[in-house]
Amino acid sequence: MLFQVGCDRNQQALWAYLHSGEAASAVARVLGDLPGAEAAILQTCHRWECFGYAPGADLPPTLRERLLQACKGGESLAEQFRIRFGPAAVEHLMRVTAGLESPLIGEHEIAAQVKECFREARREGRVGPMLDLVFRNALAAGKKVRQQTAIASGNLSYPGLVWQIIRAHAESPPGRALLIGTGNLARGIAEILAVNRIQPHFIAGRNPERAAELARHFDGGWSPPSELPRCLEDFQVVIGVSGAGRILISGAQLAGLSGPRLLIELSSPPVIAPPSLEYPGLAYYGLNDLKQLAARNMERRQSELPRAELIIAAAVSETVLALYQREQELDIAERSRQIIEAGQLSLETLLRRVEDERLQQELERAWAQQLRKLVYLSIANAKNEALRPAVPLQNHFFPVVVSLKAKPVLIVGGGKVATRKIQRLLEANAVITVVAPKLAPELGPLAAAQRIQWRAECFRPEHLAGAALVIAATDDPDVNRRIVGEARRRNLWVSSAADAADSDFIFPAIIRRGDLLVAISTSGKNPAIARKLRLELESLFGPELEDLNLERDAPKP
Repeated sequence: MLFQVGCDRNQQALWAYLHSGEAASAVARVLGDLPGAEAAILQTCHRWECFGYAPGADLPPTLRERLLQACKGGESLAEQFRIRFGPAAVEHLMRVTAGLESPLIGEHEIAAQVKECFREARREGRVGPMLDLVFRNALAAGKKVRQQTAIASGNLSYPGLVWQIIRAHAESPPGRALLIGTGNLARGIAEILAVNRIQPHFIAGRNPERAAELARHFDGGWSPPSELPRCLEDFQVVIGVSGAGRILISGAQLAGLSGPRLLIELSSPPVIAPPSLEYPGLAYYGLNDLKQLAARNMERRQSELPRAELIIAAAVSETVLALYQREQELDIAERSRQIIEAGQLSLETLLRRVEDERLQQELERAWAQQLRKLVYLSIANAKNEALRPAVPLQNHFFPVVVSLKAKPVLIVGGGKVATRKIQRLLEANAVITVVAPKLAPELGPLAAAQRIQWRAECFRPEHLAGAALVIAATDDPDVNRRIVGEARRRNLWVSSAADAADSDFIFPAIIRRGDLLVAISTSGKNPAIARKLRLELESLFGPELEDLNLERDAPKP
């Protein structure tokens, strides 16, 4: 049975106990000493959790008893452990990995922490086939949530919000930015600026040594406070992050500036005087403006929760089924009963989080279909291979080779993904139309040479007229879904570059030797594996095959 045990920062006594090295090791040994157990410990600044697997239906009382014995703080401390078993543990790990259980919904750092937890447990030999399955599926589900929803869109941290404002105000990032202050927040902002190739210049306060150290670290510069008036003339972006507690840039100084300026004030009290008048080319963002921007970003993330929940629900179902199929000791009736109970548990959890009645009904219908499929597949695997449908339910692709010569193909999007598709389609002599406000640098020469037709505009349904194939390759999941829906309403074949499951066709990895064509596909599940197999197989199909005569009546080699 799979289990999860742990706590978060709200359980202060247990949190402190687990973060004393000896106690954490003792609890880890209890979990690791269970017969046939697998265990992985996830420890972050917000949670301490152990995910594990141990065979046997008597695990719940055994685990509780051993935890009670391990906790020197007694029963009151042991009772603070949050313990989940079976499907509830699977669902919890997937929600954590997707950022749905984080203080800031959708934060992406937790996915890297879960991946590192998984890697460490594997290095130490504490991961077997069950945890391997659960963690891999959780990481894949978290990635799918981030790719197919806007759950991680918009910034919530002050450094991220500063960068969001700079991007919104500059057609191209400025080369330098002036930071008034040298504290931890100034360092955090400097880090995100440096990543985006903006050189920070610090105005030192009470600690010039720290300013010099930051300047060296970020390959920037620094100046004493007396140089601030001169620096204002040289920098278009000025960020206040000082604890000076008084105004350092007055309204009169702002009035005397020429040219565009972006002022971002995060200090409290402010060090940049809020402009009392509108000055040409000057944009000012105060602390309240940043808080409102963060609130709007959070509101957008929360609006994506129902979509994220559906992705997690489907992933939980598939994972629970796979776990049950691996536990050979379960008979068919018990397996089906547990699948249904698992589905009902997750469905009830979902419905409590969704207020919209229409969405609740959609969830219930989708979940009922999913459960029927799971029970059917479970019985088919256990009883009779002949009960399986002729076409696997989760693989709807059929391999076929077609000619795209002179066929009109519409690609919506002009980024890196679209570029790769266009290069493949040009080799097939397709007639390509690209709809995108901007093109990647590699596509500009193709448009100039009229090898592709470029419409520099946003997608409209009218663009679909006359297309034989449609490819949605934008960086906006909502736009991709809209393109797929509009194409299907017109009975057009459409492929979503971000979601193979929502596509009528996909691009396989290809080995071409003259007329010989070898296609390799994982049905969109893992393109990286398809590429790896292509590289390995290319050595089997040498260049000598380029000139091989494959005509039916040709003499045999």
